[in-house]
Amino acid sequence: MLTEQKKEDEELEQVMHISNGSRYVTMSLLAINILYFVIMAIAGVGIFEPSSDGLINWGANFSPYTLSGEWWRLFTSMFMHIGVIHLLLNMYGLFMVGAYLEPMLGARTFSIAYICTGIAATLVSIEWHDSNMVGAGASGAIFGMFGVFLALLLTNLIPAKPRKEMLTSISILVGYNLINGLKDGVDNAAHVGGLISGLVAGFVIYLSIKKPSLKTAVILLLLVTTGLGSVSFLKIHRNDTLTFETTLKHFYALQAQALAPYDLEEGKRLAAIKTVSLDAWQNAKKEMDTAKSYKLDKRQQALSTLLNEYAVLRIQETRLIIQVAEGDSTKEQELENVKAATNAKVDAINKF
Repeated sequence: MLTEQKKEDEELEQVMHISNGSRYVTMSLLAINILYFVIMAIAGVGIFEPSSDGLINWGANFSPYTLSGEWWRLFTSMFMHIGVIHLLLNMYGLFMVGAYLEPMLGARTFSIAYICTGIAATLVSIEWHDSNMVGAGASGAIFGMFGVFLALLLTNLIPAKPRKEMLTSISILVGYNLINGLKDGVDNAAHVGGLISGLVAGFVIYLSIKKPSLKTAVILLLLVTTGLGSVSFLKIHRNDTLTFETTLKHFYALQAQALAPYDLEEGKRLAAIKTVSLDAWQNAKKEMDTAKSYKLDKRQQALSTLLNEYAVLRIQETRLIIQVAEGDSTKEQELENVKAATNAKVDAINKF
């Protein structure tokens, strides 16, 4: 019995390198996640319930930004956490899976699998959720590594007895966390995306373990697949949120410029309205005309349409103000009607 147990232990050690394998990538990832959290906390981001703006400013996944040029959020969001409890739970999970899996895969394969499955998890999260969700955390990548581990446990790589025990315990752990992820506020889409991408990556990595000469090819396959998949996804789902936000800034600056002459003394007001206000409103409308070609979500499209209509009304209103001020009393009622329509449009815009 002891001889059989010793043989089993030796076979397990030969495959998993538990006693002498490296874990420095796991420890480095733990350190990076914790350091990132500490720096954010020092900068004023809440440690228990951080604000959405704080998370976005520090690199969380926010699909309107991620899909409009800030692709790096696919990476940075993997090292951020939404509060200290979130951090501690994820670091526990990372340590658990890393302690077993890194010695087995080696530092290079482990780190690449972690990054690739983490990015895949974030892409699935973007696809699944609405555009206003803010996502952050290492759990997608951690689920990815559990997926890799499960894939390897479904092969004959590890001796039968310990393989069965580990497969049972990890399946229970993963299943519990997936069920727990069904509650509000948990990005279960990222968990599922990480797990599935990890399973696929795990079966591919298995080939490199059985045949070490394939290791470099497998690593390149993971990198190229993740890279091309990410580029294709970002291209297909591209939007112009950041460009639209710049356009909005220009629009509101022009609005302030257009309204400024109304604060001037009466003798200078009309001349300024003729030269400054009318020109500013016309330029503001041009900004919104440009936005018609942007790829935006429904809410942004609605706001763009309202602002365009608002600028048209302001141009009409400004021209009527000039005509009435110059003595055309027949335009007074029309001016009142346009002012009423403008105020209604302002109310609609303020609801956004």
